[in-house]
Amino acid sequence: MEMKTVDQALLDAIVNILEENCCNYSVFLKSVSIKPYENMDSVKTIKKAFGENVVVDNIRQIRKEDVWQILDSSLYYAGDAGAGPSAESLSSREFHAVVHNLRGQVENILGSATRVEAFRFREGHPAYPVFWNFALVFTGETFVTILIGSSSD
Repeated sequence: MEMKTVDQALLDAIVNILEENCCNYSVFLKSVSIKPYENMDSVKTIKKAFGENVVVDNIRQIRKEDVWQILDSSLYYAGDAGAGPSAESLSSREFHAVVHNLRGQVENILGSATRVEAFRFREGHPAYPVFWNFALVFTGETFVTILIGSSSD
């Protein structure tokens, strides 16, 4: 059984670049993969990954192509004079390379996904979202992968 996942070290590299020379800006990225189970339910899956006290809402199926706009609008968020990543970090070759690698891993997941959903944490978010926030569930025959991200000051 092949599990599909996003490499946490890659996500950590993106966080490190975005937080380098930033102004009042903190980024959180996490990927969790679990094995499929009988009678899978998105809420149960999210609770398995993030704890029983998590409350989610606004779970909705999205088109695979919508994933790119969600990720790009978040990761390339420029901020303003008071808070955000540095312009140098956003335009760096290193940042573009790690985002390119992320796109490759997500494309691999999307290629095998039978369903993609977006959701929102109403309670129990593992970070403190302020500027941007996304939460995605990719479900396939042999995997369930959850990719979440947010930024705050």
